[in-house]
Amino acid sequence: MDYEGVDGLYFDVQWGSKGHGDSTVWSHQIYTPVEFGKIDESVVTKRFKVAVAGSVANFDRPFVLEVVADSTTAREGEDYEFVTKDFVIPAGLNHKYVEVKFYKTARMAEETCQLQMALRPNEYFNTPFSEVGTIPGRWDNDTQTIYSTNDDPRIHNVFINDMLTKPSAWHQAKWGNFSVKKYDLILRLSYESNGYTKKDFDGEDANSKMLSGRADLIARVTSKFLEEQWSKGREFWVIDDDGTMMWVYGVKHWTAGLKPEEVNEP
Repeated sequence: MDYEGVDGLYFDVQWGSKGHGDSTVWSHQIYTPVEFGKIDESVVTKRFKVAVAGSVANFDRPFVLEVVADSTTAREGEDYEFVTKDFVIPAGLNHKYVEVKFYKTARMAEETCQLQMALRPNEYFNTPFSEVGTIPGRWDNDTQTIYSTNDDPRIHNVFINDMLTKPSAWHQAKWGNFSVKKYDLILRLSYESNGYTKKDFDGEDANSKMLSGRADLIARVTSKFLEEQWSKGREFWVIDDDGTMMWVYGVKHWTAGLKPEEVNEP
């Protein structure tokens, strides 16, 4: 039988690793993160799929998408802007991609900004769904809940920040315990010396790139810098986020975990 009922709209956003599986079978995602701390770009564009449950029409059908002010802290024109200007399901299609451009701003280093988009009913579409179950042909719905557990498909949240977090290719044995300050220093020194960027530490193929040889090289460059700062005198010593002397493999004048008062003067 043909479909009978009210045509419905819902967010059907999919994202995942480009190196794993066809994107058409990626899981339905309940939110989208924009983490500038993991990428080198300062501007990114994301696509958000709005899907139709129901019939395919032979004419364009406008739909209503609003930014929910009470649940949005991101600033339009500063933190983001809509690339898509018309919210229309084109004739012959059952979906529309809404594109939004996001900008890295200074406050994102300290806070996570939120953009909440909501679909509203109109003369062409209702918004009848409050949850999304298993979608045939897809991987099971993703269980990532770092930023949110709200799975209402009538809304989609985007969380934007520029906070450095432990990258996937962090070499504990060579670089010691992770800290934001240490990673920031390693990024700067390894870029200046060898051209390495965030993608080399946290990109999709970072673990296959950041092998032992590269980790050794980064440790040598970083330990040389730390020792040089130590030799200049106490006021130049590099103190880590936890109050101890910053340490990587190759440092000779102190061990991991020592506080400045426990380290000898040069």
